[in-house]
Amino acid sequence: MDGANAVDTDTVDTDTADTDTDSDALGAPSLRAAVEALLMLADEPMSIMTLAEATKTPVEAVEVTVRELSEEYADQGRGFDLREVAGGWRYYTRAECSPLVERWVLDGQQARLTQASLETLAVIAYQQPVSRGKVSAVRGVNVDGVIKTLTTRGLIEETGQEGESGAILYRTTSYFLERLGISSLEELPPLAEHLPDLEAVPSEGVRLQKVLAQAGIASRRAAEAMIVEGRVRVDNLVVTELGTRVDPATAVVHVDGERVPTAPGLVVVAMNKPRGVVTAMSDDRGRPCVGDMVADRPERLFHVGRLDAETEGLLLLTNDGELTNRLMHPSHEVAKTYRARIDGAISKQAMRALSTGIDLDDGPIACDSARVIQRLDDRSLVEVTLHSGRNRIVRRMFDAVGYPVLDLVRTSIGPISLGNLKPGQVDEVRGAQLRSLYTAVGL
Repeated sequence: MDGANAVDTDTVDTDTADTDTDSDALGAPSLRAAVEALLMLADEPMSIMTLAEATKTPVEAVEVTVRELSEEYADQGRGFDLREVAGGWRYYTRAECSPLVERWVLDGQQARLTQASLETLAVIAYQQPVSRGKVSAVRGVNVDGVIKTLTTRGLIEETGQEGESGAILYRTTSYFLERLGISSLEELPPLAEHLPDLEAVPSEGVRLQKVLAQAGIASRRAAEAMIVEGRVRVDNLVVTELGTRVDPATAVVHVDGERVPTAPGLVVVAMNKPRGVVTAMSDDRGRPCVGDMVADRPERLFHVGRLDAETEGLLLLTNDGELTNRLMHPSHEVAKTYRARIDGAISKQAMRALSTGIDLDDGPIACDSARVIQRLDDRSLVEVTLHSGRNRIVRRMFDAVGYPVLDLVRTSIGPISLGNLKPGQVDEVRGAQLRSLYTAVGL
């Protein structure tokens, strides 16, 4: 997108704060149970966005519920914690209980391995060192859960990375030999000939230069030059070797310090929300909402923050949960700019108060910047920039200095601006603007 102006995640219409749930969404009392049930089954951290989609509940409500559960478990001294790690939430054993659990798993576990575990263990034993991708290719199924089980049981362990793709390699342990009653791998029955040659199994991942080209960074030839020059980092490591393969869905790629989103299917959409439209993906009262404006898109999108019904301007929508969390979290200090048409000719004292700070009921607040664009006898046009995401903060600030807002438009969110988008128009954020957005929130 070549320019985008914005609406405001700070300004929330209290009348519509809970209207973006589907009619069959879980109510507040059962949301806690639903979140607990989902997290109980998670093999890896679940993002707030994933939980919101699964429960058909607004992101903000899910985040509040998850944090309340986490605090409740800690206060009650449960045997487990609900922790935020790697961009998501997951249950973990409390530190003081870990020795007990480890002893039970490694020493007291009497349950026999499943057929899937035995087959996976056999592939690793005869083909080690081997990556989980190669094991999956041999078995024809995803083996992530089984690999985790075998690692927890102490039967296999990590042993470095595959040179070309960087995939983690696994091997069997001395405990594996002990359980089989043998002293070395040479004593294993001669079954390796019945397994496929690993050279015939496709390598994991996609060549890095192809990933960069598909992301619109440069042609493959130019991307190869960037790699050789040491300008590309993957998972925080500089890559200079051509032919390096990565998983576009999980790799964190930077070029010249700027994040390059590579995960397939993730999109960010900029919308110029018109006045009178509710910031919700659906509305049970039949009012026009932002969900109507993206109903024809194949992705399941969520709005990033809110604008009250009477505020117009830039609103971002995405299906990237981690990006949503970071854009909304105050620690990342994503600046938002608004233009307010106010009642009266605003005074210098009022402008000074906006910049130096105002005491509101929920605490002090100050603009990062404030400037008068136009001052007439009966009205003024003022531009303000601030990081706060508090409810209706811009309107409340102008009310506090004695100049009520007549019209409010958000013109930018971080590096994304409203540009030439007309009210009601939607455009996908791509290229340099998309990379700048991810970089701005530390992704």
